[in-house]
Amino acid sequence: MNALVRHPPWVEVLVRCVAVLGLTVLAAAAVVRSTVLDPGFYGQVLEDERAYQRFYDEVLVDPGSTPFTSDLLDRLPVPQSTITANLKVVIPPETLRTMGDGQIAEIVHYLEGEGDRLRITVDLEPVVANLERLSQAYFGDAVAALQNRSEPDFQAFVQRVSDWWRGWWPVRRRWRSCRRCPSPTARRSPPRTR
Repeated sequence: MNALVRHPPWVEVLVRCVAVLGLTVLAAAAVVRSTVLDPGFYGQVLEDERAYQRFYDEVLVDPGSTPFTSDLLDRLPVPQSTITANLKVVIPPETLRTMGDGQIAEIVHYLEGEGDRLRITVDLEPVVANLERLSQAYFGDAVAALQNRSEPDFQAFVQRVSDWWRGWWPVRRRWRSCRRCPSPTARRSPPRTR
């Protein structure tokens, strides 16, 4: 009575295919969980590949990046070597790493389904603080000369520039919305206020 039940050969092949497919899916899920959905994995890969250091050593010194950096400076006549040397001061490797880690975390949260949209945000406060220190070093003498002082008062200077900007901003908005005015991309001086 305990006889073995014989199945057709195609059933045996089907069972084996389902088993292999199931194991493949489980292995793929384990790999995805330990790599794609792990922020530490991305951070480790970036560290192993020296991505943050290569940003300064290879990307910024590449002649192909010159148009990008000159556009950032609005085509001011600043030597490329000065830009490259000071970018490491403005965006130090630790800040770049922190920014990268934030983006990786946001992407992983999105991939895990914790967000309905992918939100990429960058905290520019450390960059602005470093830029302020750098500008004080470079423009200290110019600001002091404008203020007729021996030492510059940067707080007063920033306040004055902010007041000027707030006063000019409505004029600038009206100027850009004017139909007879040139396109906003045209490089022209703003109209004078009356």
